Amino acid sequence: MRSTTFKKLICVALFLSSPVAVQAQATADAVVTLRSVVSPDTMTVGDPVQLTVYITLGPRTQVETIRSPFAGTPQFELADVQDSTLRTGNAAIRKLVFTAIPFETGVFVTDSIVVLYRTAGDTVAKKLSFPGSLIVVKSVLDQDADDIKPEKQPFAFEFSDQLILLTVLILLALIGIIIVTVLFWRKRRRIHPAIAEEPVFPERPPAETALEALQTLRASSLLAENRFKEFHTKASEILRIYIEDQFRVEALEMTTPQLLSNLRSFEMQNELVALAARFLESCDLVKFAKHVPTPSQSDETLTLGISFVSKTSESSSDSSVSSTGEDESKR
Repeated sequence: MRSTTFKKLICVALFLSSPVAVQAQATADAVVTLRSVVSPDTMTVGDPVQLTVYITLGPRTQVETIRSPFAGTPQFELADVQDSTLRTGNAAIRKLVFTAIPFETGVFVTDSIVVLYRTAGDTVAKKLSFPGSLIVVKSVLDQDADDIKPEKQPFAFEFSDQLILLTVLILLALIGIIIVTVLFWRKRRRIHPAIAEEPVFPERPPAETALEALQTLRASSLLAENRFKEFHTKASEILRIYIEDQFRVEALEMTTPQLLSNLRSFEMQNELVALAARFLESCDLVKFAKHVPTPSQSDETLTLGISFVSKTSESSSDSSVSSTGEDESKR
């Protein structure tokens, strides 16, 4: 029933608002005619509609005001108005194009087009009006169906006996593949043990690593570029890493006084402790006290570190050799 009524309204709208120009009225003293055209007369929400008004004026006629046909239609938003005039002989045709956008569905009638004009010698403005136009605004959806479609029910997944059996068979097959792969891998390791084992490389002595790092630092361009703070920071870090690896103390986390105290606890010779102190304190002066040494002074500091690493590694080797000899003599 609703669909039939709506279709009838559309037919009436198409008949009444066809784009055929209609003369509204004329005056006896001056030719003034009015006609309007709606395009399109049937649309969907959001589509622009244009209502074009043509006013034919005599040579002694002047238009004062024209009321917008969408002024009293809140369902439409006026987007644009274009005004132009074309002269033909003694008459003038004024063309006004009102562009509006609907945002509600339904059948609407625009306001009457009212024109106030004067002819030569008139003291009071005359009014000329034309009935409103019928406009049909449809929904974006099909009018034969409901605007809001029923919500789809969630898909109900049912487990059948066949599906359960198939799932179990797939899981068993996967488990079988995993077991066969593990057994094959173990058998292959027993046959080719050398392939599975990774080569073991002996660790480099801490002294060798430290000396190589210090020589690399000496060959760098830090001193030539006057980057003294970075040079001494790297030198101090190399020596502290060496002490950590050689004597098993957390040298990187200690201050210089704490580190020197730990070195004394190892019954290290005073000469070696003093060598480490000169090296670390020289680095601290550049790192923290903003002391700027000369390149030659920086190289002398690096020589102190190299000397400390060399002497402590030799003394460690001598002590280990002597302890081994003592053990053999006791046997």
